[in-house]
Amino acid sequence: MLTVRCWFLCAEGFDVYSPACTLDGIVYFFGTSGLHSFEPATGAWEALPSPPDLEATISAPAVAAHKGRVWVMGGTGAPPEQNQTGSFAYEPRGRVWSRGPELPASLAWCAITLLLS
Repeated sequence: MLTVRCWFLCAEGFDVYSPACTLDGIVYFFGTSGLHSFEPATGAWEALPSPPDLEATISAPAVAAHKGRVWVMGGTGAPPEQNQTGSFAYEPRGRVWSRGPELPASLAWCAITLLLS
């Protein structure tokens, strides 16, 4: 039997367009105020460090979890119509960011998925 639970979370700095992913049972959201985590078991929110070399505040990036990291890719910058090509990987265990590869094209307001074989 498949059980589906739908819920809506609100926290300062998030809106209905904040992209999210899950990693090891924790939900990671990237809003205009940066990366936050939510632990459903306890209801606890945590503001996490921001990428150290992020050029500007970004919103609407693609977010995905892969190989123990939370990936933040693209997004809109300042000015808002200027989409980004950068990517960043956050490693929760060490609480550190690393710069990922440049994307082949700018992107924002999109979804991302992983195809594993």
